[in-house]
Amino acid sequence: MLSAQIGREIRKIHAFGFFWMFLPIIPIIVPYQLSLGMNMQQVFFVQVFFGLVCAAFEVPSGYLCDLWGRKGTLIIGSALWALGFGYLYFVHDFVGMLIYEAILGVAVSLVSGSDIAMLYDWLKLDNSTAATEREASTKILANHQMTQVLSEALAGLVCGGLVLLSYKHVALAQAIAGLLPITMALFLSEPSYEKLSRHSHWENLRYVWRHIFYDDRLLRLIFINQVIWSLATFVLVWLNQKLWQLHGVPLAIFGLLWAITNILVGVTGQQASRLEKRFGSKAMLLSLALLPIFGYAALALSSGWWVVVFGMFFPISRGITQIILKDAINWRTPGSIRATVLSLNSLMFRLGFALLGPLTGWVTDHYGMRQSLWVLAVIFGLSFVLALMPLLREVRQIRP
Repeated sequence: MLSAQIGREIRKIHAFGFFWMFLPIIPIIVPYQLSLGMNMQQVFFVQVFFGLVCAAFEVPSGYLCDLWGRKGTLIIGSALWALGFGYLYFVHDFVGMLIYEAILGVAVSLVSGSDIAMLYDWLKLDNSTAATEREASTKILANHQMTQVLSEALAGLVCGGLVLLSYKHVALAQAIAGLLPITMALFLSEPSYEKLSRHSHWENLRYVWRHIFYDDRLLRLIFINQVIWSLATFVLVWLNQKLWQLHGVPLAIFGLLWAITNILVGVTGQQASRLEKRFGSKAMLLSLALLPIFGYAALALSSGWWVVVFGMFFPISRGITQIILKDAINWRTPGSIRATVLSLNSLMFRLGFALLGPLTGWVTDHYGMRQSLWVLAVIFGLSFVLALMPLLREVRQIRP
């Protein structure tokens, strides 16, 4: 049972996560960008550009968060978030979309890892969860994820109503929603945590690198697989809307489908810890990897509404990945470098998408959606052999 103060602070972080993920523009962002005259290669390019901006600021922002504190980083990131979505309303071409993505990329890099680091800092201060801290943390992390996906689901329903009027109505709603996170960030309280105390910035960063990639083999494998299988589900997010269009799914229900997939992420995350206890970590690892591999293959062979059905493999995988692997990384990482480690994880993810995104967009534009899906199935099939199998050999149970 959490103490009253810590429970209150964690609820504030959940509220921040809810406001942060209220994104009515996302369920129709691909058709919206296509309506501006962009093609699929450009759609993926702007996402890669966003990822590269994030990558440039990801680790420095996480490092500053560890050095200076969590709250200030969240406030600055939220202010840029509001600015970016306000600007989006006035975008009308490819260049404008790049500027919007640049503003948003800096905002995301500042917030990425800071909110979760703050959540785990508060958990570490609570003695009442010491006996069952892993169980408590997975439950709280799952609740945080559920809060975010419920927000995404609600935003999807809002999108479904407004898109019947016009894309601009959705963009206006997003501009208003973009103001919400900063209002919550101002009410967050800074937890106490062990700060970095080494002699130089270079020594601090070397310590982080050694902790992940040299000192703990299990952590290294968890870290790498977190990046890979997050990518496996993320790529489909940017293919899904085009896929639905190609197979005749009405635009008016894109928001509803977005809501359903996000709720499925949250429900899976809520059950992840219980399923891990029942079936073991190896079964969960196999599930989170095989679902997207077979999902891509099934989508390549499907038509009509079956693309919606097989698309549900991916949020299930995402729900498992974001709880089982992310929680393991947090508990195997000292509080003094937690935000930096989480930011480095996001950096690797962004760089991975910078390679995979343009390839996916190019194959889709030049050879078609079906061939693109087969390429992704092969890429992640190889990733299963090269990355997941070593982790399966190493782990009996992912426990700190």
